[in-house]
Amino acid sequence: MLLSKIRNFVTESVIPSYCYGCKKESTYLCEDCFEIINSFSKSICPHCKQALAFGKLPNTCRRELYLDRIFSCADYKDVRIKNLIKDLKYNYSFALAKPLAEFGYWWLQKNEYADEIKNNIGLIIPIPLHKTKLKKRGFNHAEHLAKHLGVLLDIPVANNLLTKNRRTIPQIETETKEQRQENLKNAFSTIGTPGVPIVSTNVLLIDDVLTTGSTLRECAKVLRKNGVKEVWALTIAQD
Repeated sequence: MLLSKIRNFVTESVIPSYCYGCKKESTYLCEDCFEIINSFSKSICPHCKQALAFGKLPNTCRRELYLDRIFSCADYKDVRIKNLIKDLKYNYSFALAKPLAEFGYWWLQKNEYADEIKNNIGLIIPIPLHKTKLKKRGFNHAEHLAKHLGVLLDIPVANNLLTKNRRTIPQIETETKEQRQENLKNAFSTIGTPGVPIVSTNVLLIDDVLTTGSTLRECAKVLRKNGVKEVWALTIAQD
């Protein structure tokens, strides 16, 4: 873990500090470029592909995904967002989580979703990594996104309520919905006393990219079984 942290520090030191959009210096993503990123006004349900007003899922999709609302800010095909997320995750740079979170908060405000979240959510929970991947990478990118979003939204963050208790293959290596769900089945659990609700409130799950929704689904399913009232999700991008 120490070696990973050293690697993270070195990587951040050598990554040039310029905007991934316009190349302006001393920033990784300037506010002017927020406007030109290919963002969504409404998220798209990963189950039925319907545009979601205020992120609200149809009843059938709520039952399928165990989620009540989904907010996804930008198209993952946008090269600026894709490169920021890839460098955050695979080039080990903590610093990129902050501008991504700031873009996410800007998007929430622009579409009048920020107050909806502030008024309804009591806790933010990042999607956890398995301990093996966490040790290799040295940090959980979702935790860093959640930390910055928690400050911006003024909502507490809980990093230790959810845990990933077994390794899974990358979801991109699965081919069908059934394979994706089987890959993640029973992969997540809560830390607490069995039968005792961990938190009786609405929570917001945080991750970088929404693709099929399988990861969010499994986490939401576990949280609901442990006393959470509603589960919402926010991702920076949607693929």
